[in-house]
Amino acid sequence: MKLFRNSLVYGLMVSLLIQGSVFATGSMAPNIGDIKLSEAMNQDGAFKGAVDNLTDLRASLEGFRSQLSEMDSAEKAKHKGKLDESYKEARIEIVKIIQNIDDSSMRIARLLKKLYDYKVQLQSSISELGETKANLELGKQYLSQLLLLTYKMQREIYNESGTQIDDLKVFMKSADISQVLVGNDMLNSLLVQINDLMKAATVQEKEKTALIEKLTSLKNTSQKLLTQYQEEIETLNQKKAYLITFMDLYHKKKLQDLTQKTVATELKQTQDAISALVKDIVSKNYRTENNIPEQIAQLNKQKDSSEKETSEAAWPAYPVSQISTVFKDADFEKENGFKNLSVEMSVDQGTPVYAMRDGVVYSVHQGTDQVSWVVIMHTDGYVSAYSYLSNIAVEAGELVKRGQFIGRSGGEPGTAGAGFRSEGANLTFYLFKDGTAIDPLTVLDLSVVMDKDKVLPEEYKLKYFNDQYERPIDVSKVSVFKGGTAEERTQRFLNSYAVGTYRNVDFWDQVVAGTNIDRDMVICIGFAESSLGKFLSTSNNIGNVGNNDRGDRIAYNNPFNGARLIALTLNNQYLGDYHTIKQLSRYGNEDGKIYASSPINWQSNVQKCLSKIKGFYVPEDYPFRTGVNPIENQIQRRVHRFLLLLKCRLRSQKLWKIQNKLKLEE
Repeated sequence: MKLFRNSLVYGLMVSLLIQGSVFATGSMAPNIGDIKLSEAMNQDGAFKGAVDNLTDLRASLEGFRSQLSEMDSAEKAKHKGKLDESYKEARIEIVKIIQNIDDSSMRIARLLKKLYDYKVQLQSSISELGETKANLELGKQYLSQLLLLTYKMQREIYNESGTQIDDLKVFMKSADISQVLVGNDMLNSLLVQINDLMKAATVQEKEKTALIEKLTSLKNTSQKLLTQYQEEIETLNQKKAYLITFMDLYHKKKLQDLTQKTVATELKQTQDAISALVKDIVSKNYRTENNIPEQIAQLNKQKDSSEKETSEAAWPAYPVSQISTVFKDADFEKENGFKNLSVEMSVDQGTPVYAMRDGVVYSVHQGTDQVSWVVIMHTDGYVSAYSYLSNIAVEAGELVKRGQFIGRSGGEPGTAGAGFRSEGANLTFYLFKDGTAIDPLTVLDLSVVMDKDKVLPEEYKLKYFNDQYERPIDVSKVSVFKGGTAEERTQRFLNSYAVGTYRNVDFWDQVVAGTNIDRDMVICIGFAESSLGKFLSTSNNIGNVGNNDRGDRIAYNNPFNGARLIALTLNNQYLGDYHTIKQLSRYGNEDGKIYASSPINWQSNVQKCLSKIKGFYVPEDYPFRTGVNPIENQIQRRVHRFLLLLKCRLRSQKLWKIQNKLKLEE
């Protein structure tokens, strides 16, 4: 959504796009562009469908290019061989999307190729593991026979303990003593063989362990790639739908509706729509759908969790590493002719977005080619809004808590919720107080900003230091890992503190798979409870799940089950409605169900651990969920099915009564 362009670069780009030079096409299947896919992969049932879909998707690009060429010809015919300026602007956006789909499909092809290679390696490793197991079993049988033979020979002339020669046995065997002594030489030879076999068995056991570790690593990497592939495909399908919408509007002669839009006009329309909703809220002219007035009344009755927080509002997304546009940015206003009432955060596409404090979801807006948003009404006159969302996880009328997951950020051109003219991934955040738009940075805690000198304009530096001072601990002394990716920082932490299996970041990815819990949160609970395996109270119970102050002790049969229970416990019936760290211990939860009874140390250790891994100061109310609670979702689906069944039964009973009444009347 950045609106400032380098005019020279922009002019050159327009020139290239109008000439159509970016439409150079590559070869199609069986190769994807310049990526050669093996015949074996094309014949593999598990991959053939994916390859065919990707090939079809790339083939559809040719259709889009042909349509665009026809549209160019039609526009030139209308304007004496030239392209209309508004059409040129729209065309630039379309070419960007086509090129983006082209690039993305190549990236997906590489992912598929990697996945297939991993599958081949997995099959090979499984085969090797089978051979190793067979050799081990054979070796064990041979070893068992040798040990039995050795035992029998030892009993010929040695005492029961086998430590020295028994004189009586020698006397009894005196007639065969020469054979016995020969047998004794054989015994020594057998012992050497047994020793060699033991060494070989040890080597094979190590090989077996190494193969299992390799299999686990391959499996984990494959699952990550598969998730990435699914996300990429979903994004590509959204972009394809975007192009189809554009082409359809053109053929319906409604292209002007889109070509007149710019990034600024889309932002202005979104801003005006949100402001209108805020005006209705202030005048108490509430929307009536989904029991919104009743939910607002319920919100006003309950105690707001923000009353116990050091800041009135929590950040809607983390990390806070770049702010592209500040509230009422002077350059923005000069460029676009109106005031910007939001803060635009530069975050990756799909970053979790959280409610800034307790509230009622007042409005949800989403559409194929429209900017999506969520508006939440809070207590104390606050209203917050979150726009450019690629996914929305809440509904109008829903009560939400501070730090609750409400959706995912978006803004990538051509994707759901990005509108028609977005220029990049972002989260745009609005904050109103008593009906007036206010600067979110005057309310949010600035001490969590990753690099104040890079991120914050000069006028916010004083507040940054004030917010640091307000914290219960000296933020300036919190140790964090600088640089590197999130994966690298996590692995670095595990290398420093964890033992055994717990040192592998892939292990922790598996632990949280299928849950909505931040992987690093589970690691840090393991750190707070047992120093990541160094001090286990019971076998494999790294998170002390089930171990309590009464003295109850529970062990688990393997490290995975023990670690997995941490994530599952955070989603159970007692803790499943909590969203922030401080709710999990007596530090911030005085009388509710908790994970840890410690009033200070547990919270402090988890915070310090997370801060070190995340690379910034993690506040007490940091949200630990990365999606909706899957267990709650299952319950909601069951309730929904039950209500549908109930409606069907009631309808059937009603029809039965009507039929009986008709029969009686006859």
